[in-house]
Amino acid sequence: MRINGYIDAILYVVITSITFVLLTKLSSNINLGISLFFMSGVAIICFNLLGVKKLKNTYKIFSSNWVLCIQMSIALGLDWGFMLFSSINSDPFIAMGSLFVALAILGFINLFKANHKKSNIFSIFLLILSLLLMACFYNSGNYKNALLGVAFGFLAGVSFYFYIILSTELTSKTNISSIQILSLRFWALFIGSVFFLPKSTFLVIGDKYLELIMLSLSSMVLPIFFSQQALQKLGPGVASVLFCFAPPITYLFYAIIYKDIIFINVLICTVITAALIIPKILDISKRN
Repeated sequence: MRINGYIDAILYVVITSITFVLLTKLSSNINLGISLFFMSGVAIICFNLLGVKKLKNTYKIFSSNWVLCIQMSIALGLDWGFMLFSSINSDPFIAMGSLFVALAILGFINLFKANHKKSNIFSIFLLILSLLLMACFYNSGNYKNALLGVAFGFLAGVSFYFYIILSTELTSKTNISSIQILSLRFWALFIGSVFFLPKSTFLVIGDKYLELIMLSLSSMVLPIFFSQQALQKLGPGVASVLFCFAPPITYLFYAIIYKDIIFINVLICTVITAALIIPKILDISKRN
């Protein structure tokens, strides 16, 4: 079960990284409010269809645990909302990087509480350093306000971590499956995104529905399925740390595909990677 969880986490990171690099230009041509509305709607339809046999049980669990379910859905909605503001005010990579770094910081805090290993504290300091580098020196050539982007991205990561904690609590309390959680997960995001829709929404959807379906399946439905599987199998601490491999892997794919290597960006990704692997290296060295 735990090995399968690592595989799910790896698939989530790889799929997220590839789709981020390949679909950034495509998504930049579509209003972000429309993207969130359409993508969350497609996700709701897909996961409710996948869990159709347990749909009655899913919403029975919701009615019995509606406060927890709404909190979970709102946490995810805030995560995407802060991501939206981070991307608007800075750069998509800053939004993604600061989100996952915040997630990893909270994951290492969780692990430190469980095992009291000093290497976790060292990793937290390195991750904070990566945030400072991102805010002060990150270079994408077209960002507007890196500091504001990091701040909103960090809040997105905190919101995502609260979603992880709440979904873990719901799972342990009700033995709900990952598909059932995903059936409930996107309602707050779907409803909240309505307030960001422009008047021309349905005209845009009519013109770009194929691109929106591609975005929904590749950047939301598929990776989120694997992320939820990893969360349930590995727990919030380990999964949160593993997910933070997404920014360095994303930049690696970006550098390979677009042949664009910038020293400070490589340094940031190196610091993040070091923070993630140092605890494991120290564990192995102690065993030997």
